[in-house]
Amino acid sequence: IVREFWQTRFVNNPKEIVVSCAGIDHEHLVRLAQDHFGHLQQTTTDQSVTSKYIGGQIILDRPAPDGLVRVGLGFEVGGWHSGDLVTTCVLQTLLGGGSSFSA
Repeated sequence: IVREFWQTRFVNNPKEIVVSCAGIDHEHLVRLAQDHFGHLQQTTTDQSVTSKYIGGQIILDRPAPDGLVRVGLGFEVGGWHSGDLVTTCVLQTLLGGGSSFSA
């Protein structure tokens, strides 16, 4: 199962591979990436699955150990390429969404 996943998602789908490093010369990293991944050819089609937000509610009626209240809100957006993404991220920040972009 793992080998099939690896073949389908990475070996046969190199457009989905992201190479990232710190503390290395960019040109050197590009050469390394070409040496190790440049031979891979795109042979699979996009296999992304659109998720559907259906809503829901969970209420835990008990005091938190630190006395704080936590609320989670979920909104359906169109993903990373949606025109609503920036607006949603600003709303997240205004509501105190934390220091992590995907918090």
